[in-house]
Amino acid sequence: MATRTRILWTTAAAFGFTACTGATFGERSAGEDTYLEPNDFHDTGDGREVGLGSIGVDPATEVSFVVQAVRTRDEDDTVIDERKTLFAVPPEAEAPSGQSDLTHLSDLRIIFPGDEVVVLGELEGADNLGFLDARTLQTLETLPALDGARYHGTRLSPSKQYLAVCDNNQSPCPIHLIDLATRTTEIIPHDGFWLEAMWLRGSDTLFAVIFYADDQETETDETRARVLSFPMEEVQRCGFAVDAGTWCGRTIDVELPGASPDWLFSFTWLGIAPDDGVVAVPVIVGGQHVVALVSPADGAVRTVDDAHGPVGFTPDGSTVVSYRYHTEAVPCDEGVDPEECPPPETTPQLALIDVEDLTVATIDLPTIEAPEYFVTRTGNLVVVADAWGSGRLVLADLDQGTASSLRGPDVNLTELVSLDDAGELWIADDGLFRVDLVEGLVEQVGPGLSPVTINVLPDHHRLVMDDGEGRALVFFDPETRQQTARATLPLPAPAPGS
Repeated sequence: MATRTRILWTTAAAFGFTACTGATFGERSAGEDTYLEPNDFHDTGDGREVGLGSIGVDPATEVSFVVQAVRTRDEDDTVIDERKTLFAVPPEAEAPSGQSDLTHLSDLRIIFPGDEVVVLGELEGADNLGFLDARTLQTLETLPALDGARYHGTRLSPSKQYLAVCDNNQSPCPIHLIDLATRTTEIIPHDGFWLEAMWLRGSDTLFAVIFYADDQETETDETRARVLSFPMEEVQRCGFAVDAGTWCGRTIDVELPGASPDWLFSFTWLGIAPDDGVVAVPVIVGGQHVVALVSPADGAVRTVDDAHGPVGFTPDGSTVVSYRYHTEAVPCDEGVDPEECPPPETTPQLALIDVEDLTVATIDLPTIEAPEYFVTRTGNLVVVADAWGSGRLVLADLDQGTASSLRGPDVNLTELVSLDDAGELWIADDGLFRVDLVEGLVEQVGPGLSPVTINVLPDHHRLVMDDGEGRALVFFDPETRQQTARATLPLPAPAPGS
């Protein structure tokens, strides 16, 4: 591979920081909402730099979508010109089937609601939704965001009709509900100071948690959270009317006394069980981390102390995978000044919560400082990384209650693909890595490949990744471990005078 200079630009578009503990958001799969902005740049050889963003895959056609950015800098290293192009690349093609100039937009994201693809991008501080032909990328319609909203955190409903997304131009970040069929938008009303929401997996039911603070005027302690469910059919039937501070049509409306949001590292993110049997709500109560388990069926609330989020679930939904920190005093010699005694030792642990009886089993993670983990789709295995950066992965066997470091190179869980029933993960981390969950081994594969982004074409049984140079998408057969195709992405002509 040719020698090149790498220019790495990190982003934290989702949360404002780069290290998140708890269940990872690094898994990539066909059909998921994808943040497209490039963040890994390389020299082009003509005085410019080029980079690609994460790769989105249309679940119906398995066409891959990626944004390529090409920048020119002046002598002071200031960007004086930037071109951004969205490319559509059919499975195992050698060239794109379509492209669209998105230079005028920023903070780009893509969603896959059906026959069209929808690209969200900011223009002069407000978002626009572009409805594009899924193969040619011809713009069919543009929908400006309601009230000049600037959208973050897209969440598409199971039917793909509704898009829930936060308006970052307003405080406290109201959530807009966009009906992609009718092109209409409603804002979720609430009377608290913060709102989080997530769709159930099997129905267009939006679960939400509203947080309330102390009443400064009455000096009454109003700290609490309110967990609600909004089935879209019921909410539409009652006309989106406001009742008790929020939408009508609720099927669940319960309170968590004393609960406030968790803002950093462990944070409030609604976890949905694979079978929709329980919703996990990580909160802070009395200064302590608590996970509240809410039943979508009847609103029953049960809480587990000393449990951090965001959480994962085992494939059968029987166990919530959380984490905690176990602190143990270190013996101090008699007569030694207490201030000179060794500090307590803290060991991160996976906390495995039985959904039926709330018993908690723990697995020590002595080689991990800040656990970030992925719960496998089959079996009861958890792959754990350190959220502070690349390091030795740890494999926890929940059935055996053991954890062991995997052999092989250090990697992170920022960009990964899970192949069902294969007992393996594929990771892009400035190289392509295969994690063998049976043999407990991490190995680098694909000589000459140095991707930082990855996704999967499940029907074609192919991986798709960047080429490590910002110039192409590469298709890879995970069985033969061979590159099967490379789609070159053309660079735009240099700007006049650059």
